[in-house]
Amino acid sequence: MKNKKKSYIWNTISGMLNASQSAITLIFISHNYGVYEAGMFSIAYAIGLLCMTFAKYGQRNYQVTDVSERFSFYEYKASRVIVICITVTMMFMFILIQVFCERYMVRKAIIILLFVVWKMIDVVEDLYYGMYQQLDCMDIGAKRYSQRLLFSTVAFCALSFLRISFVELLAIVIIISIVAATYLIRIDYKKIAEKFKCRSLAICNVKSLVVDCLPLCIGTTLGVFVGNLPKYLIDRYLDESNQAFFGYVMMPSFVVMLLSNFIFQPLIKDMGVAYNNDDYKYINKVIRYQLLLIFAMTSIVILMSFFVGIPVLDILYNVKLATYKKEMIILLFGGACYAIAQFIMIPITIIRRQKDIAAIYVVIVIVSLLLGHILVRYKGMLGASILYLIINFILAGGLFVDYYVQYKKLIFCRERIGDE
Repeated sequence: MKNKKKSYIWNTISGMLNASQSAITLIFISHNYGVYEAGMFSIAYAIGLLCMTFAKYGQRNYQVTDVSERFSFYEYKASRVIVICITVTMMFMFILIQVFCERYMVRKAIIILLFVVWKMIDVVEDLYYGMYQQLDCMDIGAKRYSQRLLFSTVAFCALSFLRISFVELLAIVIIISIVAATYLIRIDYKKIAEKFKCRSLAICNVKSLVVDCLPLCIGTTLGVFVGNLPKYLIDRYLDESNQAFFGYVMMPSFVVMLLSNFIFQPLIKDMGVAYNNDDYKYINKVIRYQLLLIFAMTSIVILMSFFVGIPVLDILYNVKLATYKKEMIILLFGGACYAIAQFIMIPITIIRRQKDIAAIYVVIVIVSLLLGHILVRYKGMLGASILYLIINFILAGGLFVDYYVQYKKLIFCRERIGDE
């Protein structure tokens, strides 16, 4: 119980830091560099987040719920190294193509690539801190992650006052983040790793792990792609100023999404144990609890945003956003749907129905691409906001229905075995 209390406290702190990092850094960029650079930051951050999600490969929840230690930490590590190399290589090729086709200037391409490298630090930390959580030491991982996030964010904001080039700023912050992350991981790694039963690394197990988590990777990556699709389409059809304004009004919904994440993160291990013990009532109890929290947080944020949201954002970002109030409210509802979808993926993963997640996301991506080009091209930022709400509403509904169907199947099978 003491560890759980610490886990909640430190996970709350890390969640708040993670939720506020992009918002805080965007504030300093807007004041010290201007709207154009803020727009550049917004799209680079979105692409970096997509690459980070792909590189994580959906393994965190799988690793944490691997209570029987089917795979060793070294096998999780090997698979992450492989995926990180693939991610950076693919991103580098993508950027080269964009520059060659004259869609990106060289400077913009370099900034995006640097953001991708910066986010790979999170991927490495996620591997180690996932191991800590697997061994009931989540509080330690959350504490170290909080320290690194705080250090990186403060360094970014402080350096922005020097008005050095944005490329130099990112390069320095990346070096600082690597040094800090390495130091913080090494503090606790050896004593925690001693708890493992298995220390071996088998190539066949690495292959099995990659195959098992591929649907999770597809689902989580497509989830981030769909969540940021409005930004990608703005990058194609509109300019950097529109990208910046969209980033400004999206911040309240982004906070809702990330705050909801740190609330349920400590419950993942317990849900995995409950599933192994056929305690489906506990899983459903957690689901109801989380949904109520998401609704409560969203209601509070929407009320606050409706009355004081725009004036606060005007002060924070040094711009005028009065004409974008409608877009902000629509995005908040979309953020709530996104938070629900991300949570429902947890119990679906625990019952090992990752393929369902991937299938649902594939359908969502096809629909959103067909609809998105029309909405953003002809309705601008309003169309991007409506697109965000539609795709996340459909996504949350589809995942919830899928879990309910699979849950009923599990109950039916258990009752049938009991009768026999």
